Amino acid sequence: MLQAGVIVLFSALAVSFWILQVVQHARFEELAENNHQRTLALRAPRGMVFDRDGTALVQNRDSYNISIVREHTKNLDHTIRMLASVVGIQERLVREIVDRHRREPAYRPIVVVQDATLAQVAAVRARRLDSELPDVVVEQVPTRLYSNGESQSMAAHLVGYVGEVSDAQVAGSGGARPLKSGDIVGQMGLERIYNALLMGEDGARRVVVNSVGREIRTIEEVDPTEGKRLRLTIDADVQRSVEESFKAFGFNGAAVLMDPANGEVLAFTSLPAFDPNAFAAGIDRATWSALNTDRLRPLIDRALQGTYSPGSTFKMAVAVAALEEGLITPDFRVHCRGAGVFYGRSFKCWKAGGHGSLDLRHAIEGSCNVYFYTVGNMVGVDRINKWAAFLGLGVKSGIDLPNEVAGLVPSSEWKQRRTGERLWRSSGQVSRGMGRPVEWETRSCIFRVHYIPLVAYRWCYS
Repeated sequence: MLQAGVIVLFSALAVSFWILQVVQHARFEELAENNHQRTLALRAPRGMVFDRDGTALVQNRDSYNISIVREHTKNLDHTIRMLASVVGIQERLVREIVDRHRREPAYRPIVVVQDATLAQVAAVRARRLDSELPDVVVEQVPTRLYSNGESQSMAAHLVGYVGEVSDAQVAGSGGARPLKSGDIVGQMGLERIYNALLMGEDGARRVVVNSVGREIRTIEEVDPTEGKRLRLTIDADVQRSVEESFKAFGFNGAAVLMDPANGEVLAFTSLPAFDPNAFAAGIDRATWSALNTDRLRPLIDRALQGTYSPGSTFKMAVAVAALEEGLITPDFRVHCRGAGVFYGRSFKCWKAGGHGSLDLRHAIEGSCNVYFYTVGNMVGVDRINKWAAFLGLGVKSGIDLPNEVAGLVPSSEWKQRRTGERLWRSSGQVSRGMGRPVEWETRSCIFRVHYIPLVAYRWCYS
């Protein structure tokens, strides 16, 4: 019985050893080497942006990110020092990046270098093969490419740029598709407004790694889904022509060209601009500082955020108000002697010697200041405000771009809020009309500029 028991026991051990070492050899070999699985995110390429004819305005390109995975590090300080030395950046900067992401899960890679050079990638991969940097990974990721022939900043303020999501954006995302740290999102322009459509769906790759973090094999891979594509009403040729015209004459400013039949925007320009490619892979501090300290403020979208005197183009608003209110007819005549006196002060016309006697049509044709000073005084502040608003002045257009600023066309209510007085005063008199031309000119700059070299502006400035 004792011999039989020993035989059964050793037979059971033999079968168990055979199962463990032969049948399940691969599985237990991985366990013996302390292997485990890791899920790597595969970033989805953002949707491309095209003009009305299908010309690509925004595309994607492949780039490399170098990241630290703290889950596999035995000495984080050593890794930081060595990585900084290998890729050629300051150790202090690497530590700041790591410290900023310490609260995140240890398995999530911390991107230290975005859009790494081939030399940096080769240096890191060589040291991974030697197991010197097992906790450093190189990831191939899609990166935005803003390239439009010779002008890499074409329509920069329109399309905007992307960047790593901020803590505030992560906290406020929520909803069906919350953002997570490390996501690349639109920070300006169309990239920001249509970010949810452009982002796409990230994929994932499950791999088996050994005790030193080296990948052994891929278990499963789910491909990422590209974001939705956008086709704009912008005409790339018109956009390029407008920007080249600005640069040819050395001008800075804004121009918006629209199709009057349907309101489609054909060109949207603000200069000086910036290169969105500088933001695509993480802007460096020197470039960011230069953009913010530039006295021309290239980050300001002048087409949406600039408030300008409309100059003589506002005469159209005065003419419409006078006609619609029944105060004049197209045959209403004013005699221009080169200047006009309003509330005890003389205001000149742009034409020395004046235009003589002229009706509305010829006043518009000659842009006669005295004619529209007279008509504006007849119409009054509030009726000018009313019809200017109907024409889109002093109100937001509602264009699907962020940070639009409304202009200002003064009214009695505006003055009440600003000064506590409702009436417009001049030389000791009280008038419900246009008021003292000096004050009106200062408040809204309606008649101050008689010529502007570009398109008609729709803003009044206070």
